[in-house]
Parts: sequence; structure tokens; C-alpha cells
Amino acid sequence: RRHGSALPATSATALPVRPPVPPPVPSSGSSSTAGEEGFAMRFQLDEETLSLARKEGPVGAYKRLVELGVLQASEDQERVVHILSVIFHALRDKTSEIPSVKGLYIHGSVGSGKSMVMDLFYACVSHHLGRCQRMHFHEFMHLIHRMVHQAKADAPGQRPADEVARRIVREVGTLLCFDEMAITTIQDCCLLAPLFEAMWKAGIVTVMTSNRAPEDLYSGGLNRHIYLPPFVASLKAHCKVVPLVLDTDYRQEQVARSGLASDPVFVFCPRASAGFAADWWRKATGGAERRLECFEGGYGRRLEVFAHGGVALTSFEEMCRRSRSVEDYHALCRRFHTIILQEVPALDAECHNEARRFTNFIDASYEAHARLVACFEAPLEEVLSGLTALR
Repeated sequence: RRHGSALPATSATALPVRPPVPPPVPSSGSSSTAGEEGFAMRFQLDEETLSLARKEGPVGAYKRLVELGVLQASEDQERVVHILSVIFHALRDKTSEIPSVKGLYIHGSVGSGKSMVMDLFYACVSHHLGRCQRMHFHEFMHLIHRMVHQAKADAPGQRPADEVARRIVREVGTLLCFDEMAITTIQDCCLLAPLFEAMWKAGIVTVMTSNRAPEDLYSGGLNRHIYLPPFVASLKAHCKVVPLVLDTDYRQEQVARSGLASDPVFVFCPRASAGFAADWWRKATGGAERRLECFEGGYGRRLEVFAHGGVALTSFEEMCRRSRSVEDYHALCRRFHTIILQEVPALDAECHNEARRFTNFIDASYEAHARLVACFEAPLEEVLSGLTALR
């Protein structure tokens, strides 16, 4: 998938075993471009297309990919690509400061191509910028909380958002692309309005994707009516908000055409769980002996999983019932190309922390293009249905 395939990553299909590729964890001072290990697009551009993309921008690259049959033409996608092209030329040519528009917020249905068009834009523009970053929104917020903590320690009594924005410009860059934007905690919701105001004031351009429209973020969250409206108002004042809602799920179409869905990666029976995991371990490792491997997670924590040749075997108990952070999951999914997760139970309202961790784990595996093999103790629709009591 990293070298030439147009098939998007998905945890619901069986994919060929690839050699382990543990890209470095992006630091706050790193930048990355398409083709580097720090940034993996859902598909990779050949040299000719990448050269065209850097010269002509997203519109030229999109048209070529359609001509090559890599993408299917879509008027809705083309509309978003044209907007991204305007931002591309402004950033590349430095002929304007993009007056009144500091970025783009793309929201819409799953599989409509939101991440794809953003990745295409990033592949076009990152070559021309000294520093820029494309990351999952969870990774970004984890980085931000660390920066806020440091800013409060360095300058007590001052507004940390302003210092964080200045530090982002110095260390991360003036273009940030976020995938899968979602607000899941009151801490994030409180922070977003002052943070993004400071970022836009500092000249940072933001391109974001989300499954939700801005006004639908943090649905049902604590004190949502207090903290979300200022962020939404600021977002709409600085960024163009565009929907990308299609009836077609292009990821599922790619899977159906690829013929890669023959081996199931999920099982929904506790009695079959151990045998299913053992079969996948044998298939992915060639029947290698299970040995514990220790590696570094977030904040220097040491994590242990059974591993061999880029394949990891672990359990829901180990990954989600214990205190794990988003950074732990990203470290795991960058290190291993296939992760076998055992004993995923049906969760109820008492397990809301475990449910949050599990959701973060799924997001991390998707972002890293890791193949997830999971053994559920209940049908998929029942795994999170017990959490409805929290609404």
C-alpha cells in the first residue's frame, strides 16, 4: 500500500502481509512530504504524477489520477479539489496571505474521499514549504496538551494559547492538515476556540477533515453549549466549510474489486476467539513462536505484546482496560503492520473509559494503515450499544 497501490487502508479486510515499516514518531519539529515514512498517503503517487502535482497543484494531480483510472471522477470531490488548489497556489507562490480564509474544513460521509483529497493537497504543497505537518487530530491534540503544559510552566499567568501558536509556527510549520477531527473531551472543547484563534492570528493555515459538520461536533458533551459555539463561530469566520457527502463508499468499492476480502479479520464468538487468533498468528508469521516484545509507548512507558516480524498479538484487557494514551496506540500501530486483538467484549456505561480507549485504538490503526484482526465476544453492533445510557 505504501508503494503504488490505490487501495485505501481498512480494518475490515484482509490485506497481504507486508514487511514491518516502523516510521519515526513525528516530533513537533519535524516535517514530512508524500513518500517519506513520516507521512503515508492512502495511496502513493508515481514520480511523474508527483512532479505534476507539485507543479500544477491538486486539480492537475486529481485529473491525472482519474485519467490513470486510480480515482473515479466525482463532481463533489472536484469542487473540494478546486478550493484546495486556491490554497495551494497562495501558499506556493506566496502572492497573498489568503485574505479572510485561513483554511478549509471538509466534512461528510465515510468513504467519500475526504482524507484522499486532503492527502493529495498535502502531497502537492509540502514540497514547496519549509515546514508543514499532516497528522491525525488525536496526535495533534496530544501534542497541544504537552505544549500547553510547558507554556504554563514557562510563563505562568499568561495565556498559553498564544505561546503555543508561536511555538507551532517555529517548530511545526504554518500549514497543518488534520484528519478525522473530533472533539471527545471537555478539556479539548475548552481549548479549541482560543487555540485556533491564536493559530489563525499567527498565520497558520489549517485543512481539516471530519465525519461531522462543525455544529455537530462534541454531540452530547459536557457544557457543549458553552464552549463549542465560540469555536464554531471562529472556524466559520476563518475557514471555508464544505460538505463532501456521497452515496458511494469508495473504500468498500475498492475492497470489493480488489478480491482482498476473502479472509475474514473479525470473529464474533467467544468460543472461537482463541482458535481464530491462533490461525491468524500462524498465517501472518508462518507459525513462529510467540515471544514478548517490549517497546516504548507514550511518555516513555514500556509496553509489551507478543510479536514476530511486524505482527503483534495482544488483548483488549492489555490495550484498553489499562491506562493507555493515544500516543501508546500510535506507537503500537507504527511498529506493527498487523495487530491481532483478542477478547473484545460488549461494553456498557460503566466501561466508558475502555470504550474511549478502544475508539482511539481503532483510529490509530486506521491512520497508520495497520491491519487489525479482532476477536469480539459479541456481534459488532452490540459492542458499543450498551453505552447509549450515557446519552
